[in-house]
Amino acid sequence: MAMHKATTLPHPHPSRLAPRSSAIHRHDARRKPCFLFLEALLVLMIAGATPALAQHQVSGRVTSGDDGFPMPGVNILVKGTTTGTATNVDGEYTLTAPSPQDTLVFSFIGFQTREVPIAGRSVVDVILQSDQALLDEVVVVGYGTQRRETLTGSVSQISGEELALIPTTNLSQNLQGTVPGLIGVTSSGRPGRDGSNLLIRGISTLNNNAPLVVIDGIPDRMGGLERLNPDDIQSVSVLKDASAAIYGSRAANGVILVTTKKGRAGATNVTFNVERAWAEPSIVPETADAETYMRMLNEIDVYRGNPPRYTEEQIQCHANEEDPWECPNTDWYEEGLKNFSREVTANMAISGGGENVRYRLSADAVTEEGILVNNAEGYDQLGFRTNIDGDINRYLNLSVNLHGRYENRDLPAWTRDRLNAA
Repeated sequence: MAMHKATTLPHPHPSRLAPRSSAIHRHDARRKPCFLFLEALLVLMIAGATPALAQHQVSGRVTSGDDGFPMPGVNILVKGTTTGTATNVDGEYTLTAPSPQDTLVFSFIGFQTREVPIAGRSVVDVILQSDQALLDEVVVVGYGTQRRETLTGSVSQISGEELALIPTTNLSQNLQGTVPGLIGVTSSGRPGRDGSNLLIRGISTLNNNAPLVVIDGIPDRMGGLERLNPDDIQSVSVLKDASAAIYGSRAANGVILVTTKKGRAGATNVTFNVERAWAEPSIVPETADAETYMRMLNEIDVYRGNPPRYTEEQIQCHANEEDPWECPNTDWYEEGLKNFSREVTANMAISGGGENVRYRLSADAVTEEGILVNNAEGYDQLGFRTNIDGDINRYLNLSVNLHGRYENRDLPAWTRDRLNAA
């Protein structure tokens, strides 16, 4: 009988293959972060190189359209960025723009600003034209008028349209912060007495530092500067140097020249404007209540070695406001001041004329209330102005300038001095 020995070859079980397969996956997992790091590094290198590849260098020359000469010092800026440069003494420039499709902005004082697309070019030459609107602007000076391009003195000018945008009832306040070198200090906010002390280039003497005010060619005109109607102002010029010498020693502290509006030939023009404004206290002192104040005084007495001046019963009486007469606890700033005061301004003007006669008539009304509660303090103003210009003949002109104003100031019966004396 033949005997057979069964021999079984080892057959791998799936459960035994899994660990080996897991080992292979773990080996790949250990290598994968390295590949990720190299790939990320490559992406960063490509991203960093992309802007460098996209940058575009451009050069050129800037010349004047008036005479064709090169223009040094012209500002050149890539629109929408902070990248820029300026031309050299030969009017030449070199600039690296972020993109060949960017736009260059060329600007220079007294010339029109130009925007020129690069459009892939490497050489961009530009011709700038002078800004005649700016150069032909007329500036009022002490001895007449000058074009701004020929003006050499230190003169600042602001237009009446800019002054009229500021909602105040006092022209001296309108000038604060609008004219370089002109300083204004307002020491009172009472209606009708809220004028600013104007100084040109600071204090120059121990005596009077006020500048000379000239209105339509008349120095120290009655009525002054403060209550002029901003809608009647054509321009205000501030003379700060020798250009004011024509007025002599009175101009030692500078000169403020005010030019009012005049009529123009053409159809009759009627304007009417009403403005309503509200003023509020800007800074109100913060005060302690009665309880805090009394405890502070008691603490001071203790530091000085004295017995406290208020008992705990008195302090609690004020804290609880048990008796408004015997134990008051009142914030007088809150009780005595309004949240806001009302200001109303109305202006009306009629202007026009023909070839030989031109006119402008205006009237204004101002009402300003006080900030104190139940107080009759206030200011009312009515004014008019008439400017008529006529050409009698070729060599003779006639101008009529009339101005009148009515002012009414209501003051409290008890002033601060009388209250302090009481």
